[in-house]
Amino acid sequence: MKTFRRYILATMVAAAMATLAASVLELLAFVFALGMAFLVALIHVLFLGLPIALVLQALDSARWWALMLVGFFVGTVPLALLSWLTNFPAEFEVEMEPQWVPLLGVYGALGGLAFWLVIRKTPKADTQLSNKAGEQQESPSLIRKLKTLLGI
Repeated sequence: MKTFRRYILATMVAAAMATLAASVLELLAFVFALGMAFLVALIHVLFLGLPIALVLQALDSARWWALMLVGFFVGTVPLALLSWLTNFPAEFEVEMEPQWVPLLGVYGALGGLAFWLVIRKTPKADTQLSNKAGEQQESPSLIRKLKTLLGI
């Protein structure tokens, strides 16, 4: 009877070890995929999203919906252009599925919304002081803002 219990215990330990080993490999694959996704998203935001967001901020147009729209396009356009202009190299073994493009756009839109949630409480650097009489100055027009931004 004691031997039978040991065999049962050994069977359970063996199953637990196999499950743990499989889970660790899946966890490592998940962490790697998460890191790669973060790296790709960071590159998109740094080189595409941030410059556009700074222009929108300079034009005083950085609204939640505008940054979500920018995020949607930042998420979709690079991979859509890449797949349209070239085929993926055979080493990647990745096929561009049409449903990926809007899905990546949703990810980008969520990133744009998160970006807005972080910057929405940031004070404006170029706040205008009211004149001595306490009157509010008129906000410059969009054309003046563009000229100022472009240095014209």
